[in-house]
Amino acid sequence: KNETFEEAALREAIEETGLEIESIVEMMDLDLSFHFTDRWERKVQEECFLFVLDSPWDVKIDPKEHQNFKWVPFETINQDSVKFPSNYEAIEKSLKLLRQRGV
Repeated sequence: KNETFEEAALREAIEETGLEIESIVEMMDLDLSFHFTDRWERKVQEECFLFVLDSPWDVKIDPKEHQNFKWVPFETINQDSVKFPSNYEAIEKSLKLLRQRGV
């Protein structure tokens, strides 16, 4: 409750994936917001961010939060790559920003 969306995004990324904070070059607010009711009937506001890293890291997912993950090459990402449409929308916006930067 006492965190900004940016602070919460960073904390969640570190907790849920083992992201190494030293690898972060930039954190970008994607200006995407989604509102929904979760499986416990709580109202949720989801804000989306992109982390730009200078090196890969050994992903370690939190087994209490996730069952698995997969790396997907840029050129093969599609709506079937993710579970929720909002996730795909965030990925599309992230890819557009990265392409604008020449990545």
